Amino acid sequence: MALDEQLELHGRISPRALHNIYNVRGKVNMHPHVKEHIAFAYFSGKIAEQGQVDKSLFNEMLLEYKANGFTGLESILITEMKKDGLSLAQVIEAGRDQVVNLLYLRAYQALDFALVQGAISESTMIYGLLICKKTR
Repeated sequence: MALDEQLELHGRISPRALHNIYNVRGKVNMHPHVKEHIAFAYFSGKIAEQGQVDKSLFNEMLLEYKANGFTGLESILITEMKKDGLSLAQVIEAGRDQVVNLLYLRAYQALDFALVQGAISESTMIYGLLICKKTR
């Protein structure tokens, strides 16, 4: 199967099939981008199904993020923080390292918003991200 077909796979299969593929993703030879698409679709579907990010799902997402660093998971976490889909208690319970990472993601979101609104330049955003990263 060509890479472009693999990248579209998550949108062409049933939620059950997606769940099954997600569970064997480490045992199947897939391009890393395909694994990221699968993880993004899996977690997006779980949140839609549950209507919230409960402790178990949040921990599962954090484990996946620690293992692979998928940008798509950052996107989901940022979205859930913006919607208050993650409670302060969940974030604090995740531990210091995870709190720092999530605060960094929130700082990124704020800087990105400022850039889109024309309030800062791209170089200022990059500088801000470097400062945030240094303090991590």
